[in-house]
Amino acid sequence: MSKNTGLLFSPNPSTSKKTSSNIKGVKRSLADSDYTRKHTYDEHMLLLLSQREDIIDIFRVINEYGTKIINGELKETEHSYSEDCKRYVENRKKLGILMKKLEDAGIELASKPGSRSSYEADRIDKYDLDIPETASTKVGRSKYEYRTVIYKTTFNGLAITKDMIDTDGADLRAQSRRWDAVNGDVDSRIENNRRQLNRAKWRLFIPRLLGSHDASDEIERYENEKESLNETKKEGREIKDKLDKFDSFSPTQKELIGEYLTLVDSLVVTGNDLSNRAKKYDELSMLKLSKQTMLNYSYIWQRAIAEAKQDGRITDEDLKACHDFFAKEIDLSHKSTYQGGMSFYSSNIPEGVNANSFRWFMVKSVFEELKTQKQNELDTQGLIRKTEELIGAENFLIKGPVKKGDIVRKIEGIDFDEEK
Repeated sequence: MSKNTGLLFSPNPSTSKKTSSNIKGVKRSLADSDYTRKHTYDEHMLLLLSQREDIIDIFRVINEYGTKIINGELKETEHSYSEDCKRYVENRKKLGILMKKLEDAGIELASKPGSRSSYEADRIDKYDLDIPETASTKVGRSKYEYRTVIYKTTFNGLAITKDMIDTDGADLRAQSRRWDAVNGDVDSRIENNRRQLNRAKWRLFIPRLLGSHDASDEIERYENEKESLNETKKEGREIKDKLDKFDSFSPTQKELIGEYLTLVDSLVVTGNDLSNRAKKYDELSMLKLSKQTMLNYSYIWQRAIAEAKQDGRITDEDLKACHDFFAKEIDLSHKSTYQGGMSFYSSNIPEGVNANSFRWFMVKSVFEELKTQKQNELDTQGLIRKTEELIGAENFLIKGPVKKGDIVRKIEGIDFDEEK
């Protein structure tokens, strides 16, 4: 794409002063509010797009190819989701067998603090309708749904991790040794505190005999110390209780627990993948209708343009025309609003134009190029300050004037064209 430097940095030639009666090409059938109120840059450009059939045709082609790519990714995501669900269901059966073995070995499983949460999958036609409905969903036409699940990882009242099994409770033993080293005399400290507290109480009730007006302060200090010592002893007792419970399991029981936790780890990973694939499916579905720029999916529109060019449906001259369409109207003054604009929720958006690809192209072809060219013009000392000014202008053009108290996000260094 050739660069038109002369247009990129020149102010908007009086666009903000135009009225509904003299904006070139504006059709009077649009709502008066499209002209009277102030608009951001992207809304302004959307209105101008509605008057440019040549530019509309280009974006229709981009959307046509983009839709094909999106539909292909939706199909692939739905398939991989279903495959993950199948694998999950098989492993979940194995988990059920292990749970029965643990029960037969005298181990009680429970869901208590420390249990792990993730997502589980099940065939929709096997879903028990008598169970209270929880948050669940499915992907496309898949025969599986996923929902939140909590895996029981408390064994006879003790929360156990795979690391505890693999290291034979090394961390618990280390905690016990550290507590003994620091607090081994806690019982004698508690007894000394008891004597000091009793003495202070006597001094409070028989001041003439013992002669002290500070007894109240001493009582408060010893009471606080007593509470702290009791908490310390409780902590030590809990550590020792956990270690005793852990050591009460036989080698065979520990082996079963380790096998169970290994499978839980695998199910958690698969469950999280299910959630991620479902999220991607939803976002891809929204991509065809979204009014916001979804830059995580920039690669969709990049591929759409590349494939359309390869098929001869779009040329470099077409892309330059789109670039110039955006660039000639831009004003980086931070103060300008635009007379004339169209909401991205308007029913007047040209048929076949995707608002997401339109805004993505605007960001890519104008803002990113402006940022790159501006950086090349700056010396090292002024680079950061000038870049932030430009990014601020970008936010202003898309979001409108910054209100008092708002913070303009800084995206220095972010590549809008980055493929994820």
